[in-house]
Amino acid sequence: MRFKIIVSAAALGSAVAACEMTDDFTDEEWSQIKALEPLAGTPPTNPYNIDDQDEAVAKLGQQLFFEKDVAEAITVAGPSGAVGETRKVGCINCHDSKYFADPDLSSNSPAGAIGTNGLVPGLSHGRNWLATNTGQMVNLHWYETILWGGRFDSMIEHGVGVWGTSATLLAQARFMYTKYKDEYNAAFPDSPLDDRLGIPTTDPTNIFPATGAAAGIGAAPGAFEMMPADAQANLFQFRVNLGRLFDNYPRKLFTPDSPFQRYVRDKDYSALSGAAKRGLKLFIGKAACNDCHNGPIMSDNKFHNIGAPNVIFLPGATMATLPSPPNRGRAAAVTAVTTNMNALDDNEDDPRVFNGASKFSANRELGRTRLNAVRQQDTEHCICRRVDAVVDAAACTATVMMSAAQMALRGLESLECLKMDDVDPSQCACRKTEALTTIDACAEPALSSPVQSTLRANSRVACLKYDDTLEGMFRTPTLLNVAETAPYFHSGLAKTLEEVIWFYNVGGGQSGTFAGKKSPEIRPLGLTEAEVSDLVEFLKSLTGKTPAQVAAEGKQAAIDRGEDPATVWDWSKNTSKPPLPSGAGGATGAGGSMGTGGSMGRGGGGGTSGGGGATGAGGSAAGSTGAGGATGAGGSVGTGGSAS
Repeated sequence: MRFKIIVSAAALGSAVAACEMTDDFTDEEWSQIKALEPLAGTPPTNPYNIDDQDEAVAKLGQQLFFEKDVAEAITVAGPSGAVGETRKVGCINCHDSKYFADPDLSSNSPAGAIGTNGLVPGLSHGRNWLATNTGQMVNLHWYETILWGGRFDSMIEHGVGVWGTSATLLAQARFMYTKYKDEYNAAFPDSPLDDRLGIPTTDPTNIFPATGAAAGIGAAPGAFEMMPADAQANLFQFRVNLGRLFDNYPRKLFTPDSPFQRYVRDKDYSALSGAAKRGLKLFIGKAACNDCHNGPIMSDNKFHNIGAPNVIFLPGATMATLPSPPNRGRAAAVTAVTTNMNALDDNEDDPRVFNGASKFSANRELGRTRLNAVRQQDTEHCICRRVDAVVDAAACTATVMMSAAQMALRGLESLECLKMDDVDPSQCACRKTEALTTIDACAEPALSSPVQSTLRANSRVACLKYDDTLEGMFRTPTLLNVAETAPYFHSGLAKTLEEVIWFYNVGGGQSGTFAGKKSPEIRPLGLTEAEVSDLVEFLKSLTGKTPAQVAAEGKQAAIDRGEDPATVWDWSKNTSKPPLPSGAGGATGAGGSMGTGGSMGRGGGGGTSGGGGATGAGGSAAGSTGAGGATGAGGSVGTGGSAS
């Protein structure tokens, strides 16, 4: 029920104008609240998808999302199965909850990944230990980029690679031909599967190797490149079509009618409890959460550094006794985007690139405009590029520590030490001088050296370190359904909403536990225990109906209208086909559905350092120019890394 409270100026004994309020909120507060209405407006379309929201494409995507038949043997035990088990892992494993997020906080193994806040998540879904947290796969229309670092410019670019962690491209195609040929050809009548995929590998007329994929950008040609050109083209188109499948299906999943949506949209003032309303007032006031959490999914789609905790130890990693560098977030994503755009400059129709500017996009001009803006960030904010003597981000700052001037000052205790040696903590690596007055300044001579100054604007050379505009920044996540989708942060190292709010309440993470520098907006909030509790109550009011509930209510409404409930499609159900006979047509595949990134880009081995993104995702293949990053871990095939 709507009511207004009018405070008379006369009653206050002054000539002050009356103050108008609605449900204890001022008109100014209501304008802020209205800007938070969940799922408001028409859901945006994907401008790069020529099959945008095609029903047949979406339904095949739904089948493949639940498909586990292609998965190879599990190599790291966890919630999905034991080592050696096959056909146990698919996209659903990382999204196995009613809101299509990962409900698993940790595995049962005593070993595990260790975070900078001391927690041990230790999660594996079959192929490796995971370093990043799987977000919700609902209400995706409003996200402008995909994954925590915004590595992909749409679900298409993300989708072309998600099955790459299940099997190689050739194994995927053979599997699809064996199990879903009819469905695939019906969904993509203009680009059906090549019938030669049905020829056994033992047949002398066969042209398709049993397994393998296209060589990465900058890498030497392989068996894939030895195939006829039309066969290669068919497989590249197959990858694009997979991207469209994994774009169309997730965008059928919505979670409407949360109490807060009813409160704002319908003016149902009874939808929120008193505690939730107090929490809402804090959300738009003292806590200022809406500075970043706003719009239809309560995300500004921007990137911020809050100092969130990182996973720094992964079991089995090289030099596991040393901490891995913190996740670089947006920085690694910008490097990967830049590498792909450079590849398109060399060949605008390069079939190994699948972003919005690629030959497969329905709007290349828009894609190039948006992605060139990202590449411009690389040019403007890179402070250290890869050269022969500087091969990783740490080396960017290490060179000045070994300079003659600093080596001479190393044992001079009369000067303040700005940075201790990373290898020998008893030694000072950088002392304060007239030219060096802060810790950040220790690196400045190296970063402003003639060689780095010359390379500053050369996006052809992989950037190893950006300024604080990009390093350690992650996209603002949606808050819809947040109470039901723990764990939290990009690392999944917070288990409860109370932990998250207290993290913000004390001003974010401590220096040294994250990449880059905290955004200036992150500061202590001064919330009381009661206020933290009220904020949690408000966040609970953001929980909408699950996709399964939406389908069930739709079916019931059809029955009430005297219609066939079967006409209402349930986008939440498992529609994959029955398992193939053992060993049939690549059912055991080559790769395993979690690979190095999770079937939907969860991250994985190397995730904390961007899966190679910092060095052009290519290592020796990248060379001094970083070429090869487009198809490395976290490159155009999107295996995760810090972008997830």
